Amino acid sequence: MAISKETADQLMTQAYEEYHVLILGFCRTRLRECRDMAEDCMQKTFMFYYNQLLEGEYIIKVKAYLYRVADNICKAEYTDYIRRDMRTANLETAEDIADPRQAFELEESVYYDYDELARMLIKQLNDDEQTIYRLKYQEQKSLQEIGELLELKPNTVAKRVSRTRAKIKDMVEPALDNYRKGG
Repeated sequence: MAISKETADQLMTQAYEEYHVLILGFCRTRLRECRDMAEDCMQKTFMFYYNQLLEGEYIIKVKAYLYRVADNICKAEYTDYIRRDMRTANLETAEDIADPRQAFELEESVYYDYDELARMLIKQLNDDEQTIYRLKYQEQKSLQEIGELLELKPNTVAKRVSRTRAKIKDMVEPALDNYRKGG
């Protein structure tokens, strides 16, 4: 079914007005320390959606589609950013460039405030786990809502939430044991 330019314009305007704040927040979360790129990623997401509309593709679940496109664009932009950064680093500073998923010493966690410790733990999660964590615990979405956004069954979402929670617990437990022992 072909979509006229006027219909594409209307659908684009409606989607932008309804979802641009959510998509921008999602991009900021995904890009972590590169948050200044989030607005560009949000705009690229909506441009991709608009181009798909102009090509005649009608998207039924617009919100889920935008989240998926934004996720892919953020991954690509972040990868490009890291590659550019690595190319420009000299050998003296190369050892200072840290992988955002690098391990940190939980025993030293007493020196961090709660927010910093939470950010460090979340960086240890893979992209899918971070998305699940953000939707469930930061945006406080229900399993049904998360399932609709990620196009997953609620039971699958529940399992992923449980696994993510267990992974976080496994990361925190050694520090808590150390603290309880007085170390």
